[in-house]
Amino acid sequence: MNRKRRRTAAKARRGATPAPARASVEAGDTLRKAQALHESGRFEDAAALYERILGRDPRRSDVFHRIGVDAVDKGDWGAGAALIRKAIEANPAVASYHVDLARALEHQDRLEETVEAYRRALEIDPGDARAHKALGHVLNVLDRPAEAEAAFRRALGPDDMEAYNYLAVVLKAQGRLDEAIEACRKAIGIDPGDARAHKNLGHVLNVLDRPAEAEAAFRRALGPDDMEAYNYLAVVLKAQGRLDEAIEACRKAIGIKPDYAEGHVHLADCLLLDGQFDEGLREYEWRARLRDVTLPGCHLAQPRWDGADPAGKTILVVGEQGFGDTIQFCRYAPLIRARGARVVLAVQPALKDLCSRMDGVDRVVTSHQPLPEFDLHVPLLSLPFLFGTTLETVPAQVPYLRPAPEHIAHWRETLADKPGLRVGIAWQGTPVGGADRGRSLDLERFLPIARMPGVRLFSLQKGHGHEQLGDLPEGVGIADLGSRCATFDDTAGVMANLDLVITSDTSVAHLAGALGRPVWVALKRSPDWRWLLERADSPWYPTMRLFRQRVSGEWDDVFEAISAAVAERLGERSGAP
Repeated sequence: MNRKRRRTAAKARRGATPAPARASVEAGDTLRKAQALHESGRFEDAAALYERILGRDPRRSDVFHRIGVDAVDKGDWGAGAALIRKAIEANPAVASYHVDLARALEHQDRLEETVEAYRRALEIDPGDARAHKALGHVLNVLDRPAEAEAAFRRALGPDDMEAYNYLAVVLKAQGRLDEAIEACRKAIGIDPGDARAHKNLGHVLNVLDRPAEAEAAFRRALGPDDMEAYNYLAVVLKAQGRLDEAIEACRKAIGIKPDYAEGHVHLADCLLLDGQFDEGLREYEWRARLRDVTLPGCHLAQPRWDGADPAGKTILVVGEQGFGDTIQFCRYAPLIRARGARVVLAVQPALKDLCSRMDGVDRVVTSHQPLPEFDLHVPLLSLPFLFGTTLETVPAQVPYLRPAPEHIAHWRETLADKPGLRVGIAWQGTPVGGADRGRSLDLERFLPIARMPGVRLFSLQKGHGHEQLGDLPEGVGIADLGSRCATFDDTAGVMANLDLVITSDTSVAHLAGALGRPVWVALKRSPDWRWLLERADSPWYPTMRLFRQRVSGEWDDVFEAISAAVAERLGERSGAP
């Protein structure tokens, strides 16, 4: 054996590291260096080392995972998800890989895939409370509150205030308000200083129409930088009729964050309710910046009209929000035409025929139709601001809407054999969001009026609430006309043949007012801003009379006053003193 071979053999006998083992040691050192770089924020340097490891051993799932997480942390969610999937292919039994994949998918709004990734992680590690909470959050975003509840309940622990907070949110979404309060109180018991738990409690109490208790909860949530807590406090102060304090709270919210759109819009609501139209209408323009709100027309290439001289231009006025809003504010379209513009009005399909007979509007279209040519556009509810409306300058000439003559004739013939004081009624608004809270009422409120000799009630109710007609007591007759009215034009034809309309705060109130028909409106204690405070009349509708709650949630006094007024109207018809 020559000298070189003897040295090699001796080295092997002394335990020299073979080449594959050296490669493994080097890979381990490289991985530790990469991890250290990753933890120190040097992502690109870490990625370069990861790539070197992969070049030596493509099966290293932990390296795929590390590079994927690195990409996710840098905001490259698509690449990160692809790399983490490679790690899962190499080793599908690691729960953290599925959790990080879910995180990457959630950033891409691929929420159904996100749910599946979290479920896979939890199959591997059923006790991962953080994964259960993350899954519950995504299910809540997908509006699957019952499944979200199950996920949050699996995350519950004796000290997990966050899980109880999340649970309260989804219980509230399911209308299980007492359970939501209990979950809030458990979160507060874990951490009495947690602002989120107090705010969640305040929200539930507000839904339950317990504004004084909600106020106490929101006050406990107040912090020097918490604009949301001040905004929520303003909501419940307004509900209690403490408008000056509500305005002050809104201003504090905006003071914390000057571009806080929700605070500006709520300030607008309070100012307008107080009759301060100048500042209120200006603040209301912030609605364009609300989260999850897209003003109509924002996608249009044509510029938005800013109130400058429109002479010679064609302006598209785009309806927004509900039917009542369109009916109330379409009165402004003819004012644009009076300034020399051609006006195209875009409204909901159910209002097209009725609005087509407006004076001062050149064309009426719907959002489902191709738009004609136009130069400028404007959202409908910006017109009061652009025209500088004040309480004294509200354009209140009625009627500005008119039913079709054939509809008037049809209902005149239909109701010809129905003598007496003909009263149309509606009681239920659309139960969507917070706008309907407290404004709607039950049909049974009208029963004393229905039993008055000489009075005939006709239901104008459509959709939600209509089913209450099936529960009338024996001997009480209320004719159902609402189900026979396909459009607002039909309803307008009915109203033309009625003596009076009595309604809660619904689109029926606006329609009757725009037609110039006698209409009485039953209002909650803290109503929508357009009804102002205290007064029994409306600057928007000269033929309208307002009946207001004295105490929030109490309708007895309201309908006693309405019944007395109906009796008075009957006396006038019969010539009684």
